[in-house]
Amino acid sequence: MPVLLMVDRSEPGPRNEPRISAMLWSTDKDPWLLEAQQFRSERELRQWLAEIAAKYKDIAVRWTEKLKAEKPLAAAVAESLGVAIP
Repeated sequence: MPVLLMVDRSEPGPRNEPRISAMLWSTDKDPWLLEAQQFRSERELRQWLAEIAAKYKDIAVRWTEKLKAEKPLAAAVAESLGVAIP
């Protein structure tokens, strides 16, 4: 089943640290949210992405300008899924 991965890092607030949000969507005409997680580090994200990559073979990444600009986060996504950053 083809899926779409969206990853974003939140801005730190006055009382909280930044978080990495990841959402996995079906690519149907009427998409469904399959999974959503939040992480404190790229290491935690990489562990989750390894599980996702084992479960879903056809994973597209939504490469937003913000994601591409965050080099460590973009590298974590690309390396975990074996894809290139566009």
